[in-house]
Amino acid sequence: MVYPRRFGIDSQIDTKLITDIQFYLDHAMNRASHSMFRRSRDSGLSFSQMVILRKLNWHGDASAGELSEFLEISKAALSQAVDKLADLGLVDRLESESDRRVKIHRITEKGRQLVADIHSERYDWLKEELEGLSPSEAELLSKAFELLSKERPDCAENGDSRKNPGERKH
Repeated sequence: MVYPRRFGIDSQIDTKLITDIQFYLDHAMNRASHSMFRRSRDSGLSFSQMVILRKLNWHGDASAGELSEFLEISKAALSQAVDKLADLGLVDRLESESDRRVKIHRITEKGRQLVADIHSERYDWLKEELEGLSPSEAELLSKAFELLSKERPDCAENGDSRKNPGERKH
């Protein structure tokens, strides 16, 4: 497989770099998904319900249409998922100020806490993974992620909001 030259890097190095990054990301995503599946099972929620909570936590309020489009499920299926989240006090349903027919979904403090608990598990795992790095290696990795984020407008645009969940732009 041949990859285009970027930043003056030989395509052979690009292949190794891509393979190495893909391997680590696969490992990290499997670990994160396992954590989310386990947490959703333990809390009696479906994976889709956990995804709804995460989306509302990170991106703010959303209509049923926005959520069903994001999850690629019908509005009826979304309604069932949100009913349980509302019954558990994890999500509030509000009327849109501009159109009373539209329901807006907002994560509650209890819902935020559940998402924070999941992210805390991931943070602890990632911290363990990175503890073996020297300060210069950690700085190098940080700069690499900054470079990758600049290549992704959605990451660069929302980068600061990692500090303030729920305040990301739509």
